[in-house]
Amino acid sequence: MSLLFAQSSLLNLFGVMILVFVGFVIFIAILIYIFSFYFKKLRANRDTWEDSAKRFGFELQESSNPIFKPMEGIYKDYRVRISNQRIPRGEASYDSFTICEVYLPTKLDFLFQVSSADSFVQTIASKMGMGDFEIGIEGFDKSFKIGCSDNDKMSNLLGVDLENGRTPNLLTELLLIKKSFAEVKITHELAYLKEEGELLGVSEIESLIDSTVYLAQRVDSARKKLEN
Repeated sequence: MSLLFAQSSLLNLFGVMILVFVGFVIFIAILIYIFSFYFKKLRANRDTWEDSAKRFGFELQESSNPIFKPMEGIYKDYRVRISNQRIPRGEASYDSFTICEVYLPTKLDFLFQVSSADSFVQTIASKMGMGDFEIGIEGFDKSFKIGCSDNDKMSNLLGVDLENGRTPNLLTELLLIKKSFAEVKITHELAYLKEEGELLGVSEIESLIDSTVYLAQRVDSARKKLEN
């Protein structure tokens, strides 16, 4: 009787071990599938990003980001840089953004930075010799922070009348553009727009570039108007 009981116990134990082993194999298979799917998606995103760079004739730059290496090149006679930014949100997630920087053909003759209020980096502005400045229009001063080395030139740049645009001056252009982008910035040497998400395809990236080039053109138009 005791022998039969011992045999039954061994069979039960063996059955449990088989179930545990099968469960472990299934668990490993699921992990392999998840990681395989994840890396396949990363490779597809990388390939789409690199294909877009080729379509624009841009060059990929060295970067610690193996998927979205910054791309640089000339677009409509402007030097353009496109990059990707990931900002951690908690321990296991992040917010992703695509950034476009368009360099002005001619730098302005004074230092300034106009940035979305929530993104303005005061320490950088201070180190560059730029003091705080408010334009005196409540809606603008709440939306943007200004650091500049010449208050009068800054006021004139933002307020000078411009033609052939969506709004009459640079100040109103910034307010309008801010409605569509996560971050907006202009400086004495570039225009900068940040859009939420990982933009991969040619049409998505081109739309971001066109918007940033337009902003750079408006800054350059304001500069030329003040010089005349």
